[in-house]
Amino acid sequence: MDFGSAKIAKVMIEDRKMANRVQDEAAEHCSMPYRAPELFDVKVNSEIDEKVDIWSLGCTLFCMAYGQSPFEMTINQQGGGTLSLAILNRQYSIPNKSLYSNLLQDLISKMLIVDPQDRPTVHQILQELVSFK
Repeated sequence: MDFGSAKIAKVMIEDRKMANRVQDEAAEHCSMPYRAPELFDVKVNSEIDEKVDIWSLGCTLFCMAYGQSPFEMTINQQGGGTLSLAILNRQYSIPNKSLYSNLLQDLISKMLIVDPQDRPTVHQILQELVSFK
């Protein structure tokens, strides 16, 4: 595990200076293939919260299932492109011959929603996991 990016869960971005600082810290401490889209272009008057961890968890689960992060896989399959654009545009796909259930694939897909407002909370993820039984 890489805990170099561990930070306070909720940070209100009040001005451009703070936005730049958070963005620079993310670039320095967060592995790009697992970095949430909101950390690539931090907006003033936005809130960075635990939804970045939900995104990273989705990337991690995808990697555990398919051997590489979803966006690296896309770039490798397309023969090029930039990782940041693949992330910002949510360019990934589940491999055709998936060994995993539609439930797991749907859960990963929900975690990889670009807009953090639409991404599930940890409580919603846990509720879905209960239904896997």
